[in-house]
Amino acid sequence: MPFPKIKRGSSLHCFFCNSIVEETATVCPKCGKKLSDVIKISTMPSSTASSSFAIKPPKVMLPKILYLGVTSILWITGAVLIAYGNLKSYPSPDLAAVGLFLQIGVLPLFLICLYRAWKSIDDGLARTTPGRAVAYLFIPFFNIFWLWQCTVGFAKDYNAYCERYKLPLPKLKSGLFVIWFFLSLFYVPVMIFSLASFVVTAFGIIVYLFTLLMLNAVCGAVNKLASLP
Repeated sequence: MPFPKIKRGSSLHCFFCNSIVEETATVCPKCGKKLSDVIKISTMPSSTASSSFAIKPPKVMLPKILYLGVTSILWITGAVLIAYGNLKSYPSPDLAAVGLFLQIGVLPLFLICLYRAWKSIDDGLARTTPGRAVAYLFIPFFNIFWLWQCTVGFAKDYNAYCERYKLPLPKLKSGLFVIWFFLSLFYVPVMIFSLASFVVTAFGIIVYLFTLLMLNAVCGAVNKLASLP
């Protein structure tokens, strides 16, 4: 869907990210969104100009004690059980399987967090809806591409949302989301093909730490957004 170019004073702005664009531009050089005709907004302040064309998303809260606390309990307990289950002296495949099951238990919590995060910026201008952000992750092979879109893409769209409505909030660092994406992508192959249990454990700890950092960033950003009047 093409977005209109908004005229404020003597300059034209991209409706999506609010960056200045040329009058003849068909694509925003900053966010890459397609642009359509010019809409002149001269009587409205820039802080409310875009909101007159968008849907106001609901206020969403993401309690850190829930998402970070439960994630930590499941992940750490699972890692300990996997480590003990893979001991050469007393191997226990059942114990390792339980540990893996606990770590997989983090997934529903992650999906809920993801859905609610996208809901907090769902003004009709984000790259996806909350439902699609979660549902498309269940499409085989495509979900690898979509994991990038709904995590790294969220950081970018959140920043664009704050910029669009001139919100006095700190931006999310997309680099953190990029690192988490690649670590998560390689975690399963490491678990399957690694011959050394300490490699799996070490890699799992790294993934766990970056997962906490990312969840902390998402929860903090969404909660700050909800705290605005």
